Amino acid sequence: MIKTKNLNKYFNKGKRNEIHVIDNTTIELPDTGLITILGESGSGKTTLLNVLGGLDRFSGELEINDLKLNNYNMTKFDEYRAKNIGYIFQNYYLLPEISIYDNLKKQLEILDIIDPEEVKKRIDYALKVVKLYKYKKKKPTELSGGQQQRASIARALVKETKILICDEPTGNLDSQNSLDIMNILRKISEKSLVLLVTHDKKLASFYSDKILNIVDGKIVDIRDNIKQAAFIDDDSNNVYLGDMNKKEDGNEFKTTIYSNEEIPNINIELVNINGTYYLKSNVKIKLQEDTNLVFINDKHREKTLDEIQDDVTFDLSFHNDVYETNSFKKFFRAFGEAFRNFFKAKAKAKFFRVIFVIIGIFIAGLNVFFCTYNDYKKQASDAKFQYRSDLYTVKEVYRDYYWENMITKYMDYSVSFRNYSTYMTQNENSITHKEVLVDERIISAPNLEKVFEANTKIKYGAIPTNTKDYVLDMTMAKQIAKIYKCSVKELVGRDIFLAWGAGTISGVLDSGNGYIYQKTSEGLAEDCFIFTEEELKSLGEDSQYFIDYNSDYYSKNSIDTSDIEKTARVVLIITIVLFGIIVVYIFFTMRTKIIGEIKEIGILRSIGMKRTTLLRNNMLEVIVITLFTTLLGFIIGCTLVILLMNELKAILPFSINIFTSYSTYLCVLMMFVVNIIFGMIPMLSLLRKTPNEINTKYDI
Repeated sequence: MIKTKNLNKYFNKGKRNEIHVIDNTTIELPDTGLITILGESGSGKTTLLNVLGGLDRFSGELEINDLKLNNYNMTKFDEYRAKNIGYIFQNYYLLPEISIYDNLKKQLEILDIIDPEEVKKRIDYALKVVKLYKYKKKKPTELSGGQQQRASIARALVKETKILICDEPTGNLDSQNSLDIMNILRKISEKSLVLLVTHDKKLASFYSDKILNIVDGKIVDIRDNIKQAAFIDDDSNNVYLGDMNKKEDGNEFKTTIYSNEEIPNINIELVNINGTYYLKSNVKIKLQEDTNLVFINDKHREKTLDEIQDDVTFDLSFHNDVYETNSFKKFFRAFGEAFRNFFKAKAKAKFFRVIFVIIGIFIAGLNVFFCTYNDYKKQASDAKFQYRSDLYTVKEVYRDYYWENMITKYMDYSVSFRNYSTYMTQNENSITHKEVLVDERIISAPNLEKVFEANTKIKYGAIPTNTKDYVLDMTMAKQIAKIYKCSVKELVGRDIFLAWGAGTISGVLDSGNGYIYQKTSEGLAEDCFIFTEEELKSLGEDSQYFIDYNSDYYSKNSIDTSDIEKTARVVLIITIVLFGIIVVYIFFTMRTKIIGEIKEIGILRSIGMKRTTLLRNNMLEVIVITLFTTLLGFIIGCTLVILLMNELKAILPFSINIFTSYSTYLCVLMMFVVNIIFGMIPMLSLLRKTPNEINTKYDI
């Protein structure tokens, strides 16, 4: 059942060329039957059909069975029409790149009917009905207009619908095929509502249950149709008067009228002037000799329409509507389709993809630079002196002088050296040493007992048992592990050489301060004492002998990063500019891709594919394109850099591992995010339009 109330449709609303295509229409149509819409070209027949079928916007109220809408709601209508409304289009709307069989299969996939046996049965039956079975492997472009129309009809027949929308379904068919298709539509109308637009009044008169006449967007007449007893074949020039109603009048002036319609009152006057008769009538009259018609008296056609009807059977009782409801299966099926589409791309698309590979290589180059920059900056940062402004060291010359006076005040302190100029063994049994040249860092630290009083736990190894054992904080342990090229856990038991002597790493703890701890709770390391600023002031005039270690003093010995930072700023600016260019390129490339697919998108939307499905498919195609282009180029670029660095490692002052760098994963994530976002924008913009707007805007 279809009900409308005050239904309106405008083109160019609010503009000077505004057209009121559907004008305040209120109608009610039954659940079943064949309803024909008649009217002159431009009267609004097809537009009304599109609105009732959910292909175009409207204002007003529309109710279709359980669907009730106040004004157009694309999402709700899409959900309903996908399963309940079928379409036969005047312009066929077949996908040109795939076979007729696959066109029909696509309609079933939209319904999530994918069982191979069920799909084959439905398609084969529909193609046999329209006499196209032997052409099922042909592409639409290999068929005639009439054959394409029959393929479009077959696509509608594989789907059981509550409403079937038919826009000039017989417009490109010959007489016999037209009658066959109309017989099928009449059969469908026994269980469903068939809405038919046609210019053929005789077909409408013979088949329709109701006829709607539309003039300038207004329904001017709705009437139950009184079906004719026979159908006149317009393709024949023979007029069988025996099939028509006959009326005779007069004796001396005899008049006989034949008609398939109700015979009106006819007034005819003949005027004889100089032997020639001039005819005057209240109805339009054309002389037989001015036409190609042949009038055959008192005979009937040898084959009436009722006899033709017996030649066609149509039964969908074998249909088994089992839908695929598993979301994962549908997702992976769509992903597989995206892979197939990628490798079936045309030459033009492949050229654009080469540019995406180059973009990936370029991003790899930027990633290598910033990996190197970050590593170099970290090394420079570690080499810089880090100090506490409230701590000072006493020159060794005064150690003995202050020992007796000050040592009792520092029972809670132990001095450790972190990143001091030191030698470390590569392994326990090796006599080869590696020099680590960094600036000393003089920092006070609580002694080991105080650390464990704070419930700091040993992570690996054990607490020192003598003064030759050292415990490393996790921060320091990670730095030393890099030098040894081993894990932090494997440091336990290795020898370590510090400024105040050799020892063994007995354990690793996580105190969070980065110190090296010794087994001692009295005295300080022999190199220096640690004092606070207040304590220094209490020493009076001898304070000039104290050295204030500050960052300015040690900046002379630190690594100069000014040049690389300047370079990094320049590269960053270049990167931002090029990133903008890349984004614009990606956007217009993806937009070009969508424009190239508009015909397919318009057709799929017209036959019921939901916007969410198209968006999902588009996103998967973008992901596949990124995998095989941008990401591939990125991997190629990184691999080339690694090979180059391996060749030059003997002379390089640094080494980096690109594939363990956070920036590498950030670049990969960025590639996918940027491609997906700017690949989806054109599709999102297009899908804001109705199916009819997509088709008409781009002249599909």
